[in-house]
Amino acid sequence: MRRLEGKCALITGAGAGLGQASAERMATEGARVICTDVDLQIAEGTAARIEEAGGQAEAWALDVASEEQIIDAVARAKTDHGGLQVLFNNAGVSMLDWDTTIRINLSGVFYGLKHAAPQMAAQGGGAIVNTSSILGLVGFSVPPELRMEESNADGPSYIASKHGVVGLTKQFALEYGPSNVRVNAISPGFIETNMTAVFREVDEMREMLISRHPLGRLGRPEEIASVAAFLASDDASFGEPSSAKPAAVAYAPSASSSACRAVQYAEARWRLVGSEQPGSTHVWHLRGWVAASGSVAAAAEKAHGASPVVGSHSRQIS
Repeated sequence: MRRLEGKCALITGAGAGLGQASAERMATEGARVICTDVDLQIAEGTAARIEEAGGQAEAWALDVASEEQIIDAVARAKTDHGGLQVLFNNAGVSMLDWDTTIRINLSGVFYGLKHAAPQMAAQGGGAIVNTSSILGLVGFSVPPELRMEESNADGPSYIASKHGVVGLTKQFALEYGPSNVRVNAISPGFIETNMTAVFREVDEMREMLISRHPLGRLGRPEEIASVAAFLASDDASFGEPSSAKPAAVAYAPSASSSACRAVQYAEARWRLVGSEQPGSTHVWHLRGWVAASGSVAAAAEKAHGASPVVGSHSRQIS
């Protein structure tokens, strides 16, 4: 049996990039996927791709900046499918003004959490995955000689919004964990999506971004989708954020340590899980392997026989 069989998953921002890749991955895992996007046409494109591959999907128009639309979407999922078992709060923007960025990247995630978590709790549980960013854990400055006006204007708003997503993830995980609702966030490094295209089109900028990753390349959407699918599944049934300790050990984009060292760190953190305080939610503290590279995850999986993903602190730029 596929690990998302029988589950209904709603994905925001499913028309492209990480959302599209995650919708396709969750469908292959057996989920019925509700592909939502502010642009209905591209959401329909994702749903069509899933159905052509033999999966179950439908497309809805959804503006996550509208709380009313989120309320309606959660209610519709309840009416049409008996409720949501999975919500992936993935929609996000960059290079826009402060108010727009905060409305979509932060308020949009909050509205999803606020209205889906109670429904999941009432039905016995569920999984919510939020898209944060490595820039939700650290600051980031483009070298002056590489700065482009359009690529730097939103820096504070994007970074503030993604830091906020990490905080929301921790808070809702604490509030709804006792009701069997797991809340986690993914925050990888720089991924090859439309959001990073403006950087990747300039050779010097692309090389600068690549140099921040020990693998010597940028991430791919399908690599992040595999993390989202894991966190949405029952394989991650004991995975929640680190709630009582600050996220002090983040794998920053400027990290110079090797992937090998990242694996060693991940394994050390894995072994520490059993020594945590009783009742704490400090599980899967593999902070930053996605930022470092997909190979870190693979190596840890090989070492432990299971996919060890990060609690609230996997790393992503959408």
